[in-house]
Amino acid sequence: MITAVDTNVILRALTRDDPAQAAIATEILRLEFTLSATVLLETEWVLHASYGWSKASIAKAFRNLLDMSQLVDAPAGMDWVLTRYENGADFADMMHLCEAKGASRFVTFDKKIKKYAGDDPPLRVETLTA
Repeated sequence: MITAVDTNVILRALTRDDPAQAAIATEILRLEFTLSATVLLETEWVLHASYGWSKASIAKAFRNLLDMSQLVDAPAGMDWVLTRYENGADFADMMHLCEAKGASRFVTFDKKIKKYAGDDPPLRVETLTA
């Protein structure tokens, strides 16, 4: 049986701010589990906005999660996302690029996305101008 986990389960396991819930979360993560893109997006936002975690700390925690042998499914391209994130990119912006399955280009008004996506984005980034 594969278990899909909610953001709060990941948060309890990572922050250990509620010992009883952290213990339960740790047990859940010993089972086969999946991580959705939306759970990762929300987890990053909460760790950064509410807990004050640095990008480096979040990336390390996510890499540890993604390396767990019990993880059976996660969004594709996470290593690329985390590398760009560690280099200053917005996590959600890089996730958008990886989640644009079947698209050949990503259009935006945000000039920073193309800059932070670097030379090897999963799809072409075009910055729109008025």
